[in-house]
Amino acid sequence: LPFAAPHFAERLHGLYPEASTLVSTLDGTLQSLCETLLAGFLRQHRAQGVVNASVMVVHAPSMAVRAYLGSADYFNRQIHGFVNGLKAPRSPGSTLKPFIYAQAMAQGLITPDSRVKDTPLRMGYYQPENFERNFYGPLSATDALVRSRNIPAISLLAQLERPTFHEFLLQAGIAIPKQAANYGLSLAIGSAEISMEDLLRLYGLLANRGRLQNLRWLLDAEPDLGRPLMMPEAAFLVREMLESNPRPQRSFGGRSFGQQQIVAWKTGTSFGHRDAWAVGISAGYAIGVWVGNMDGRAVAGISGAVHAGPILFELFRALEPYGSRPAARTGLNLATVEVCADSRELPGPDCPRRVPATIIPGRTRLTPCPIHRRTLVDAQTGERLTADCAAGHEATTAAVTEYPAELVSWWRAAGIPFESPPPLAPDCLGTAGAGPRIVSPSPATVYAVRPDVPADFQQLT
Repeated sequence: LPFAAPHFAERLHGLYPEASTLVSTLDGTLQSLCETLLAGFLRQHRAQGVVNASVMVVHAPSMAVRAYLGSADYFNRQIHGFVNGLKAPRSPGSTLKPFIYAQAMAQGLITPDSRVKDTPLRMGYYQPENFERNFYGPLSATDALVRSRNIPAISLLAQLERPTFHEFLLQAGIAIPKQAANYGLSLAIGSAEISMEDLLRLYGLLANRGRLQNLRWLLDAEPDLGRPLMMPEAAFLVREMLESNPRPQRSFGGRSFGQQQIVAWKTGTSFGHRDAWAVGISAGYAIGVWVGNMDGRAVAGISGAVHAGPILFELFRALEPYGSRPAARTGLNLATVEVCADSRELPGPDCPRRVPATIIPGRTRLTPCPIHRRTLVDAQTGERLTADCAAGHEATTAAVTEYPAELVSWWRAAGIPFESPPPLAPDCLGTAGAGPRIVSPSPATVYAVRPDVPADFQQLT
């Protein structure tokens, strides 16, 4: 007898153990294509230590499973091919970040154009880093998500109100085994394991305007209309942000994939380089790719963009050879407003440049621009004055630019030039208000000293 799609057959038998005949949603041709693509990819990368991969293809509108490849070779025991990688819980790396941004938008914290800070961050014991161990400073929320910066995602997660991100995952039916305190802010960068099946269900939220639908396994099953879990506008905006993610390079090819496939996609790489992920949605499909080793063995240099991304786009190119259309904005409560180009907040009369920004009316919270303001200056010298010392000067007002202190500190440390307000007049230096406060190190925080690390390398922020 034919022995096609063994992991899929096992999965269906587990779901419907009493059935003798099952008419599934699987597409045999697409299943064979996935097998061929994976075999070729692993032949190319075996020398790098990459020996296994999993692929799942879902028809996005109905969430019907079209291809289901749990491993590259079911019968190969050397690569643990009998293990179904699509069911296995693994660290998702950065693939959950889009849902933090969607929650932040739904709660009014950001827009796709908002400025977020990618600068050194410390929260108690926790001092997160970016994957590349560098910082970019101020970024738009779209750039921060597309570039998969850890610091902005962790900062946003810390600001979320009810539901928290942990509560959101539980509401989505994700089997998170531990309490929120066990994960803390590292939940933003993959500390809670998740299966590919659950990950594609989550990305179905972005494909279906915030409605959570279960996977559909049988052709004659009633379509699942789903239930609203995410604000439609937030789901759409995050999808639009991910559509701007640059295409990966072809394996060993040098050229990047073309732009005819409109795909909202995200990569992830787990801590220790054990798992490489790429997940994407188009008008018709949601596809997930995992690359790694079933036994959890690390692979030096493995990453979602380099190893899983090319497989993802080869599949989209095969499924939609003539490209796909972008998501449409019809039927959504969205508006465009002018914001200050520097702060991306409501512009004041002294903001020199303004740019358009997309908001969710009634939900997005914009504040007056804090960077550009008018202040008292000496008409002759241009030096700043305070109200207490203005009497001895010919005072007037002028527009000044004053960036947040943490950005100024980082720019100075990095040697990046920036516009700063004029200095205080010498006779005003004693009237400038309260002096600086030491906020870090904090007297309320216990700082651990490690005996196995030289003292010179143990510095507090």
